[in-house]
Amino acid sequence: MNSQDAISPNDMENTVYFVTYRNVLRPDRTLDDYRKGLKHVWPILQEWGATHIEMYQPLYDESGAFYSRYTVSSLDKWNESLRTHRFDEMLKHLADVIDLSQSQVTTNVMIETGLD
Repeated sequence: MNSQDAISPNDMENTVYFVTYRNVLRPDRTLDDYRKGLKHVWPILQEWGATHIEMYQPLYDESGAFYSRYTVSSLDKWNESLRTHRFDEMLKHLADVIDLSQSQVTTNVMIETGLD
């Protein structure tokens, strides 16, 4: 990416971010267990700037991994929220359902295709 493709400060308010978590369920847990927890915390995640979530799995992957991709309106707000007591409480519940030692996170920013 060259400097003319970089996001300008004027565009930051309209920028869309994706925060993607790679998760692996604990052996005795199911995706429904994860979904139940997600339904419970979704209003909190929306307060933190999440506007949408998608879940997906690789087609030919036997690791049991699945991904949760959050569309986030403010990466700063999202990151600040990760340092709160509420997030610590969520992690405790998540650790019951997923193996946190196998979790990974990536952050991406949407860029224009130029096809519009």
